[in-house]
Amino acid sequence: MYIKLFKEKADEVMTQNTQLYQNTIQVLSYLKSRGIRVGIVTTKYRYRIVEVLKRFQITHLIDVIVGGDDVKNTKPDPEALIRAMELLGATKDNVVYIGDSIIDAKTANSANVDFIVVTTGTTEKDELFQFPHITIINSLTGLIPIV
Repeated sequence: MYIKLFKEKADEVMTQNTQLYQNTIQVLSYLKSRGIRVGIVTTKYRYRIVEVLKRFQITHLIDVIVGGDDVKNTKPDPEALIRAMELLGATKDNVVYIGDSIIDAKTANSANVDFIVVTTGTTEKDELFQFPHITIINSLTGLIPIV
């Protein structure tokens, strides 16, 4: 019952209250212009992510979305990340997973892929140091010089 109520409320407010981080569209456009394919791996329902992308008119900048409703096991299990890699035609050697939480770090680690920490989330940077990562950036714009 509580799950049903939560889902109903989330359907009411999540899309309209979601905001993009500053420069998200600029960075995604840059990645697209460089031929870099982008996927979203999330525990949220895929349809909500699609709604947000449509709201900001950026569906064309995302190649793959794997939501929590697309997999049996959610993050930090690597199932969703591995599925996204398969859909992108990517391998562990040419993927980097970008995230801002311990769950993201554990997901990258469990999938054995490179991880970039972005410190835009609520997790303290020091908490993420314990996990393997190739770099730490303070915002998505930090990707531009390294891709």
